[in-house]
Amino acid sequence: MKQILKEPLIHFALGGALLFILFALISPGRRDGAERPGEIIVSAAQVEVLTGAWERTWQRAPTPEELGGIIKDHIREEVYYREALALGLDRGDTIIRRRLRQKMEFLAEDFDQANDPEDGDLENFLQAHPDRFRRPALVSFRHIYFNPDIRGEASRGDALRVLAELTQQTHASAPDSVAPDSIEALGDPFFHQSEFSSSSKPDIARVFGVEFVPGLLGMIRDEWSGPVQSGFGYHLVRVTERVDGGVPPLDEIRDSVSREWKNSQWEKATEDFYRRLRAQYTVTIEMPDGFEQAEQDHESGASPQ
Repeated sequence: MKQILKEPLIHFALGGALLFILFALISPGRRDGAERPGEIIVSAAQVEVLTGAWERTWQRAPTPEELGGIIKDHIREEVYYREALALGLDRGDTIIRRRLRQKMEFLAEDFDQANDPEDGDLENFLQAHPDRFRRPALVSFRHIYFNPDIRGEASRGDALRVLAELTQQTHASAPDSVAPDSIEALGDPFFHQSEFSSSSKPDIARVFGVEFVPGLLGMIRDEWSGPVQSGFGYHLVRVTERVDGGVPPLDEIRDSVSREWKNSQWEKATEDFYRRLRAQYTVTIEMPDGFEQAEQDHESGASPQ
């Protein structure tokens, strides 16, 4: 029974039945299931709807005079609406067409609201769409810059010399024993900062260029390495932290996966609803002279003319 209640068709059927009942209760022009052209009936249920809309807007009930004005305005709107339909003013209006399309698509929205996914649904969705939830690898590092515009051809050699000095000092004491100001003084000023925290590959590439990234990712943590070449020159780099990327477990991203799952189910329900409606139509596409023939629409049996 639980599985049956989860079927989209059941939700559409129930939603359609509820809409039909609501329409029968509040729709003007209907009494005892029969339409009477030229007659406008403002039912008690519809007066309650109008009153409720007023109360939500003004946070109070309307006075008798205000309620009379609301009903009068509703009747005016209904008269104009019916006459506009009779004149065909709804046809060819892009805004009206789009609004009606939205209303039809909203018929499928009950599926999104009525169903909460189970863990198995979310786990399957996560495995089927890992790239939607994949986290990037992050790297924190410091660097010393050697500017070719200042040092010329000696830039790389100077970087190697400083690397040897830093390696010797590091082995003789703790890795952080050299003061940051002293480290920066070993190289040249850089237009950006000398320390980067939790930076992704795209972030690093935007600053240093794509050629800088592979050399950085292969470095041993807490050791000065290099020289690494960028679009600006040469750099000595010490990686201070590295966080591997990948797809987190479901428990860490349950809300995101649930949101994406519901959205995908809504899109599928909307598309299925449209296909069932579309199957009732045969469409002919008449192309203007000089235009290439449109491909046949196999869903609806459409054919170009």
